[in-house]
Amino acid sequence: MLGEVCELNPSTDFDFSENLPCTFVPMEAVDDLSAQIVKLLTRPFREVSKGYTSFAENDVLLAK
Repeated sequence: MLGEVCELNPSTDFDFSENLPCTFVPMEAVDDLSAQIVKLLTRPFREVSKGYTSFAENDVLLAK
């Protein structure tokens, strides 16, 4: 099982100010073939703090 070799959907505890800009990567910004992020967006943390999956540097992102 994949969960035996890595941590799936780890909990996060970000302590950002609501107005602090943060990186936002919509799934359409991840290239289908190379899995590279092709476009980074910046949004205020309040806009993305709920309803999106958090990620950190060196995470592996896969579209659903």
